[in-house]
Amino acid sequence: MKTHQEIDQRSLTMARAIVERIDHDPARAGLAKAKATCERWFAGRPLPVFREWLVLLDGPWQEVRMVLLDESERGQRLRQSDPFCGILTLASAGTSIVTTMRRADLEHIIRAAGSIADTRTLVIIGSQAILGSFPMLPPS
Repeated sequence: MKTHQEIDQRSLTMARAIVERIDHDPARAGLAKAKATCERWFAGRPLPVFREWLVLLDGPWQEVRMVLLDESERGQRLRQSDPFCGILTLASAGTSIVTTMRRADLEHIIRAAGSIADTRTLVIIGSQAILGSFPMLPPS
């Protein structure tokens, strides 16, 4: 299983790719998508971190950008629940962050998603569904 430091570093790498993508889009469509995502999350579960993101997303892009790239504890904390999911495609993410998912990674994601959604029931769709369907698969 990856350490918290490795997960934080991967999150920062993804944030850098997101920032680059939004920087190169004059319409800042990714910013609008993130705000819509955050509003939906907040409506379903009004957590303080979602409120914090909503305030940030109402501000100028440069402030949002600084938070995404911030290597402090605040930056790490906010990146753990950032609403920029779906901004990057696998092709645009770059090979540095596209890795093979292991069962431990999937379990971590399921715990985090269940916590955010406040549910113990999740549906896994796509190639990782096999990891959730067969708990005793060999590692390779």
